[in-house]
Amino acid sequence: MLALAVAAGAARDPAAELRSAVRAHLEREKVTGCSIAIAEGGRIVFSEGFGYANLEARAPATPDTVYRLASISKPITAVAVLRLAEAGLVDLDADIRKYLPEFPDKGAVITVRHLLSHTSGIRHYRGNESLRNERFSGPIPALSIFKDDPLEHAPGEKYTYSTYGYTILAAVIEKVTGKPYPQAMRQLVWEPAGMAATDVEDQRKVVLNRAAGYEAAPDGGYLNSRQVDLSYKWGGGGLVSTVTDLCAFGDALLEQSLMSSRWREEMWTRSRLNDGTLIPYGLGWGVTQYRGEVLISHNGAQQGARTSLWILPERRVVIAVLTNYENHNVNDLINLVADTWLQAKSQ
Repeated sequence: MLALAVAAGAARDPAAELRSAVRAHLEREKVTGCSIAIAEGGRIVFSEGFGYANLEARAPATPDTVYRLASISKPITAVAVLRLAEAGLVDLDADIRKYLPEFPDKGAVITVRHLLSHTSGIRHYRGNESLRNERFSGPIPALSIFKDDPLEHAPGEKYTYSTYGYTILAAVIEKVTGKPYPQAMRQLVWEPAGMAATDVEDQRKVVLNRAAGYEAAPDGGYLNSRQVDLSYKWGGGGLVSTVTDLCAFGDALLEQSLMSSRWREEMWTRSRLNDGTLIPYGLGWGVTQYRGEVLISHNGAQQGARTSLWILPERRVVIAVLTNYENHNVNDLINLVADTWLQAKSQ
């Protein structure tokens, strides 16, 4: 009876429970490789890799594995823009042509805020554009893909998700700082946040710990992901990083080392359309709820990657999940991670 009482009162091990739950999920979903990190109160409390960063080399995934971020690139770019705004160098409500006069006049004012909140009317991909494998030297040349196309709707009228809108923002960053986008981002965000492994993707570079990408094969096995060049969308989907760097990024926002609470709250407040309708997206971030509390987040999906970054401001918790497999639902995975970890910690 004494032994049973001791066992019943034993503390739960959140890390062990999380490993078990994640391994079962990844095996069921046939995910090739995954890295997860969790930070609480500015300190990483869990960081681990599962499966393989590279199947051919049998290289295991680790917390240091470098993955494509896909659309998690957007909130990182947004933070750079907000830092420039806080410094008085960018007006969120100014016409983007103030900073980027080479962008064609669309007959309506498109503001920086419109681009950040996906309400500009700038289009997203058409057809197989996301599979392009052409190298661009930076965001300004990449404008040629879409800059002459008409708007999908009047600015501010609707929420229309647009990775190309973030190509424009990357170009604005270059114009305002007078520096190439990667250099500007390094100075504005990556170095101040301690993101040593974060960069734009350049397939020609030798990158230590870089993950290969995979998709499902018809026979139930795996294929290498299709080759694409992300240089046309660095600002909205072309960055690479690690889960520990993403936790450092989230912590820097929570600790206000990247921007003041005033600007952070503006970034993390739901945007309004012209008719006053609130949308579940702020300036570069999804603004929703997780079990009744505020959730600040962004997912990503592209060739060779499914990714998710969560910030729970009330708990001061950051959760980063990066994978190198296309054929699974990353929402299921990060919800499992959050549920398992937080429930085990609460008991």
